[in-house]
Amino acid sequence: MLKIIIFIIALLLMIGVPLTAAAGQEYRLCMSKHESNAGWASCYYKSVEKWNLELNKEYFGLMKKLPSKYGKYLKKSEISWMLYRRYNCDADGQMMYGGGALEGLEIGACLRSMLIDRVRWLKKLSDNVEGAADSKTVEYFNNNQIMGDTGNGKNFPIGNLQICAKVNKRFKYVNVQVEFSWTGHLLDTGKVPFKKKSEGDIYFRFIDGWGNTGDGSIARRSNGYILSLKPVKINKLYGSNDLDEYGTYNLKEGRCKKY
Repeated sequence: MLKIIIFIIALLLMIGVPLTAAAGQEYRLCMSKHESNAGWASCYYKSVEKWNLELNKEYFGLMKKLPSKYGKYLKKSEISWMLYRRYNCDADGQMMYGGGALEGLEIGACLRSMLIDRVRWLKKLSDNVEGAADSKTVEYFNNNQIMGDTGNGKNFPIGNLQICAKVNKRFKYVNVQVEFSWTGHLLDTGKVPFKKKSEGDIYFRFIDGWGNTGDGSIARRSNGYILSLKPVKINKLYGSNDLDEYGTYNLKEGRCKKY
């Protein structure tokens, strides 16, 4: 009886652990529907499955942000943690209850608690890495209103050209976006690695949102910077949609702005 009372107290203490409101609500609802060890165990292991998915999302998201030389350390850390989680929770269940239904419940509670703590740690690390990366990012922009000719010598605004280029010197990636407001099209290179020439110019290859492959460069000139985007392989199925945004543009160094 004492063990069951202790276990119920542990359940109540763990209800407040979830990282997200949705996960916590679903877990509490599941626990409230059951009054048996088997029912509670099903709630724990359903929750463990969901937190495993959250763990994978945070882990692979962080791996994408890290250079390969740092990513290998995170991979080793994750493998070591998974082994520790397994043996730690097995030992916890054995030492607390030494078999039976309560041992399975204790293991489930342990797995869930460790998963949530790990997700929190990965998320915090990811936020710190992103903050450190952003502090090494240089931005270039071009915001211009594009005018059209009515044919009788009068001009009228067609829309806005908005370009934002972000170059991260720490992790050596570039992200360029070219948007024509009058067509609604956005060319986005995504975060891609770049190569730097001795004179400071950078070169990169990317695949846009329509599946076209392009080459890009940002070169410094006396009056600013020149962005060049050239298609090198066209996706025949969708390729024409984004080709208008390829070309050569003037850029200024400074924070990207929106109209």
